[in-house]
Amino acid sequence: MMRHNLILTSALMSILMLAGCKSDPEKSDNAEGPAIVVVNEIPQFSEVSGTIGEGTMKSYLELLADNGDTLDIRYEEAFRGGSANPGDRVYITYQEDTLNQEYAAVVMINLNQLERPWRQFVDGEERTLHLKADGSIMTNNMRTDYKKWKMKDAALLMTYPLNSKEHTLKEVTDTFQITMLSADTLKIAHEGLETVFAH
Repeated sequence: MMRHNLILTSALMSILMLAGCKSDPEKSDNAEGPAIVVVNEIPQFSEVSGTIGEGTMKSYLELLADNGDTLDIRYEEAFRGGSANPGDRVYITYQEDTLNQEYAAVVMINLNQLERPWRQFVDGEERTLHLKADGSIMTNNMRTDYKKWKMKDAALLMTYPLNSKEHTLKEVTDTFQITMLSADTLKIAHEGLETVFAH
């Protein structure tokens, strides 16, 4: 296994403020959402998934990557969705400092906290979105019947099929930014509108 020592480089991070919207029945009625990172505006970033190791410290996260590598990633100033405890599975995007041959986390999402049933109530009706560990989605009463999800470019991609013969595409993928993730709250933003779920 290769071990890389990683440090934080935050000079190129782009921050976007997204507003909530009351007009859409599935959107939050918050006035504004928290800052998020738009990763496609950050050059030279990579992404990795894995399990947090026992060697994790305050500033550095030991990641046992799915490809077999062990990475020591500096993460204290990264956008963090969820906790960072040993044994947790996480998705991380990071930047490379080519001069020092080191890396720095830009976005970290706790997959254990993301992969669970999420609920919201709209006009007294419960709506559910369950992101499952195998990449499938179960929904109930949602406006869009998403079937698949994955993390890509620091965004949550959710896909639904098209059944109409008028469409040439067989499925459509919507891109969401995760603006907040905790043990009991998920906030996702799409096209400037934020949706809030509870667990």
